[in-house]
Amino acid sequence: MTTDVVVVGAGVTGLAAASELVRAGLRVRVLEARNRTGGRIHTIRDPSPPHPLELGAEFVHELTPALRALLDDTGIELIPLEGEQWRADGGRLTRDERTFERITKIIERLGRTVPPDRSVADSLELLDNLNEQERGQVLQYVRGFHAADPARASVAAIADAEANGSGGAIGDQYRVHGGYAAVVDALAARLPADALVFDARVARINWRVGDARITSFNAHGEARTHVASSVVITVPLGVLTAAAPDIDIEPQPPVLAWTGEALAMGSALRVLLQFRERFWVDLRDERGNSAASASFFHTTSARLPVWWTQHPRDVPLLTGWEGGPHAAELSALDDAALRAVALDVLAEQLGVDRMHLDDLLVGFWRSRWDTDPYARGAYSYVLTGGLEFAGSITQPVGDTLYLAGEACVGGAARGTVHGALASGLAVAQQVLSRVAR
Repeated sequence: MTTDVVVVGAGVTGLAAASELVRAGLRVRVLEARNRTGGRIHTIRDPSPPHPLELGAEFVHELTPALRALLDDTGIELIPLEGEQWRADGGRLTRDERTFERITKIIERLGRTVPPDRSVADSLELLDNLNEQERGQVLQYVRGFHAADPARASVAAIADAEANGSGGAIGDQYRVHGGYAAVVDALAARLPADALVFDARVARINWRVGDARITSFNAHGEARTHVASSVVITVPLGVLTAAAPDIDIEPQPPVLAWTGEALAMGSALRVLLQFRERFWVDLRDERGNSAASASFFHTTSARLPVWWTQHPRDVPLLTGWEGGPHAAELSALDDAALRAVALDVLAEQLGVDRMHLDDLLVGFWRSRWDTDPYARGAYSYVLTGGLEFAGSITQPVGDTLYLAGEACVGGAARGTVHGALASGLAVAQQVLSRVAR
């Protein structure tokens, strides 16, 4: 089948790029290995809980002009993230609204230690006047919020992201009313009915300037060849840089040879526990303050250290989060073992009877990004010394191959949905610039 542009991947980046190219009059085909759109956005609309369940992206970290325009155009509403930050340590609860402020200031100090670039872990060792609790909080933040390994993550990139983003952990944040899939659905609705091809795992791309042959396979192993003048590759970084890459690209673009030396795919795991009631509204700190308005519980647990509620919505759901190398370890557990770990952590850290939690629990869900062959991780981060080269991934190859996705943006946008959207819109303009010549 011959077309102008083949887009590989139907996540936010691929759908945004495809919709722009279609709007410009190009013939576009989007090949998606899964049987759904969204990529690492995965909203479960289960009839049992009367609310969407997010197994992928959940928060809008920055309301960029492009994202705002999409929301306004489609009438999608946002729910502001409200509530209080709480700390939990072996059943001792305290409100702590300055946690992220302290972490941000430490990361700002870390940023002043470069050049030369170092890992976050190494840079922390160079800072004076830090206690072990503060070091631990920064390491947990880098593992959790950035899904990065502090021993490998570039301190220059982390400091740049924290300094140059209006979103992040301390900015205004939102949830998407109806779930993040509403954004995906809105983008997909802009495409012709025959533009999306599901169950199409791209295995080979043979190309020369202005001409590409893309071979995909369905679940039955049946091959199909697509011919296009341009190919936009939006699969996650982990898929492109795997030891045995799933997509054979010939000739191999040089950019892929060193991308794995500048960027890495981070691990993250989320666990969703639904209870019959919001038991945490009855929890109190030593001063008698109620946790009814808690949005986050930051614990001292070595496993699943961060939990959040759906505040201000009256929903009896807690989401546990683990990021970085520990997430990869937990991801290997089966559902029963992981559920037991989650309940153990909550009982110990929030000071709630474990058997009581067992009795209240009515639903369990988990993410599987590390073991998903079409993701191979959660989202990207910059390796030590890689910041200078990370931006080069966006350079077109022979005016024929284009790479896009959350790994192709910088600063605080890396690893975010608004970054993926921006990358999709930008790569569409790159393709259109070539067409116009």
